[in-house]
Amino acid sequence: MRLIDADKLRENWLYGGENESIYNTNDVLESIDEQPTIETRLEVVTKEPKDYRFETPKNLSAGLVTEYCPECEQEVSLYWGIRQDGYKAFCPYCGNRLMLCSECKADGFNCDYKTKTDTCQFNKKNDAIYYDAKDIASWFLTYNDKVMIDGDSDYISNLKLQKLLYYAQGTYMALKDKCLFKDDIKAWKHGAVVEAVYSEYKHNKSAGIEDYGEFNPECIDEDTRIVLEDVYDFFGQYSTWKLENMIHEETPWKETALNETIRVESIKKYFLENYIEKERTVNRNEIN
Repeated sequence: MRLIDADKLRENWLYGGENESIYNTNDVLESIDEQPTIETRLEVVTKEPKDYRFETPKNLSAGLVTEYCPECEQEVSLYWGIRQDGYKAFCPYCGNRLMLCSECKADGFNCDYKTKTDTCQFNKKNDAIYYDAKDIASWFLTYNDKVMIDGDSDYISNLKLQKLLYYAQGTYMALKDKCLFKDDIKAWKHGAVVEAVYSEYKHNKSAGIEDYGEFNPECIDEDTRIVLEDVYDFFGQYSTWKLENMIHEETPWKETALNETIRVESIKKYFLENYIEKERTVNRNEIN
């Protein structure tokens, strides 16, 4: 298992620098029970880096923490120090929040974890909000209804809704460094699909969705609503088939086998490089 950022390790091992002691190659190799031979060093520093959703701690002496992710059932090992890094970490495989209960100083009598809200005194809900994809879908449908009042839109079909969920997840992860919703996104023939949402509205077939039940858009926090509005304004202007063709040309869908789950790491990396960073570059050029 990869434990730290290979790019940082490569930079410090090959070129040295003031942070050399922070990413000590021998420490890392010893932690994974390998001898620090030149061959092993090169293997470590030349591996393709894995895009983890937590920052590498500033001090590796913090210790190795192992947690079980209840979402994807993976055992996750990471260097972590509660004092400098807090209790907020995310699973590198699925993006689910890790509670780091094994590091908690509260004993069983002082633990105030609440199952209903999935929070405790050290890991507040606002630190890592995950929505249900169905709620995000309902937000898009509700917002679209408001736009339709001005005559600037039509009802959203189920297939188009799937595309908006994909672009919302990618945009949000690139901006906020965490998942918008927990649900997997599958690579289907016609693009990216959240199966639970697709099943919810499949009776509409290709028609626009008019009935989606009662929904209060205020249940989505303001910062998230701003991101969703931007996603709707930018991607919502395109037809279903235009969005499908766009997704078919994007790396996350292309590198995923048909009907398999698109990796959240792939989505985040692609959106960061091809949407967010490009937009920032354009803005900087306009200012200059």
